[in-house]
Amino acid sequence: MNKSNFNNESFEALFQQSISGVKNFDGQIVKGVIIGIDNYYLTVDVGLKSEGKILLSEFRKADGSTPHFEIGQEVEVYIERYEDLSGNIMLSREKAKREEVWHDLEKLYLEGTPITGYISKRVKGGFAVLIEDTLAFLPGSQLDIRPIKNINSLVGTNQLLQILKMDKKRYNIVVSRKAIISKSYVEGKLEGQEQFEEGQIVEGVIKNITGYGAFIDLGYVDGLLHVTDMSWSRINHPSEVFTEEDLAHLKDASKQPKPIKLKIVKINPENKRISLGIKQLTEDPWGEVVEKYTVGSSFKVKITNTTDYGIFVELAKGVEGLVHISEMSWVKKDINPKVDYKVGEDVNVKVLDVDIKKRRINLSIKQTTDSPWLDYANSHPEGNVVDVEIKEINPNGLVVKLNETIEGFIRAADISWEANKEDVLSDYKVGDKISAKIIKHNLEKDKVLLSVKHLSEDPYMGALDELKKGDVVKAKITAINENGVEVEVKSGVQGFVKQSDLTMDAEDRANYKVGDTVDAVVLAVNSNTRLVSLSVKSLEIAEQKKNMSTGDAGSSSLADVFAEAMSKKEGK
Repeated sequence: MNKSNFNNESFEALFQQSISGVKNFDGQIVKGVIIGIDNYYLTVDVGLKSEGKILLSEFRKADGSTPHFEIGQEVEVYIERYEDLSGNIMLSREKAKREEVWHDLEKLYLEGTPITGYISKRVKGGFAVLIEDTLAFLPGSQLDIRPIKNINSLVGTNQLLQILKMDKKRYNIVVSRKAIISKSYVEGKLEGQEQFEEGQIVEGVIKNITGYGAFIDLGYVDGLLHVTDMSWSRINHPSEVFTEEDLAHLKDASKQPKPIKLKIVKINPENKRISLGIKQLTEDPWGEVVEKYTVGSSFKVKITNTTDYGIFVELAKGVEGLVHISEMSWVKKDINPKVDYKVGEDVNVKVLDVDIKKRRINLSIKQTTDSPWLDYANSHPEGNVVDVEIKEINPNGLVVKLNETIEGFIRAADISWEANKEDVLSDYKVGDKISAKIIKHNLEKDKVLLSVKHLSEDPYMGALDELKKGDVVKAKITAINENGVEVEVKSGVQGFVKQSDLTMDAEDRANYKVGDTVDAVVLAVNSNTRLVSLSVKSLEIAEQKKNMSTGDAGSSSLADVFAEAMSKKEGK
């Protein structure tokens, strides 16, 4: 039958709505129209290049019957492949139903809502269950809270079930009848406070493991065993606490679960939740920490874990301490704990501090031996002149070898008194043996600072002391830039005249050249930067005022005029 007999416009609209936003048709559920029926197949038009065929058996109901179909009837189908090798569209009704049902069941699973399932037959380890034409598995261990004499009597019956697990990748669904019975039974028990009490020792089996703990089936109700209540020691994942036998039934439903002992830590009567613990079955090892692990005491211990920031060691069963990376070596700075140390290795440690409240013990490996920095500081106090060997040269200065164990550093600024000397490091090379003065021991940071320039007195301090604000000097231009000119006031004493302080006549500013000598007045002397600020213009102004004044005894001197000009300038 040709699909042209149908209302093509309405069908096209229906299809477009069905696939709205779909770029890849494979794996999509769409609405189609039946355009052909025979003894085995339905031919369905889904509005694409060609039709697809679906086996009638895929529409079979749970009781084995097949629904009645008519030409033009709409059906939802699953597109397995847009086009096969023959150019046909591969469709599936079974997968379409499975996708629809899976979505509904997943919502019920997340909400914890019970569902009704039909127990169709017995299989290895349990029963096959039909839930809205979707197959699920009911393990034998999840039938009831107590043994059932005739379990075959459940076949062919509808049962209220709880979904325990859904794996869409394999389309596996695991359900439990026991969870429904347990919940119903326990609700009455807990309300009467007859079943459990805090501090009680109970037995249960592991029902599920998560990153934060394990859910335990107590037979009548589930309890949570949080990861912090599994061991007094630090663990990375709950599975570290249990044996393969404890977890075997989680991987193979045919395995009988192994009961484990636990202690009820807390019962919340409002939400009826039970918190469980394993570590509470033994004494808290941290109770003896204060007495045994005193600050300053040393121990030989085993490494239990390595991290990027340090290593963890076991002081006693359930008591761990941390050796931070900064406490591993007095001299080695490029330590990689994961490479330099191995789990199970023995190390000597010293207790630095103990925090019982936070259950933390900070330890040190390097402090089990004497500090070579302290030894060196005691034998070579600040001010001593020592002979050293250059080990490395970097843009910041010189790394020097103090002895066979430790190194020191000479900053570039501490090599020469000449503040403006360029490339002071070029005079040195690796392997050179030089003398230097120790200027600082930094024991907190394990550093020794040295200086070459402090071997002699600062040659500029005397020259700078001779200069003061208001002095008129002759200065030689050594360099010219857009901000002004650099000058030499005295041998080794540098000065600077800003562009705005060069001259009163803007045209004359272009006439300056390197080597010229200019008269200028001192504006400021900076002993830290070793730089003298000068002004030619201020001197010109002062001289102009002097020339304009009368020649009588009351006339101002050049110094007086300049002082007055400076006073007004500072006032502004």
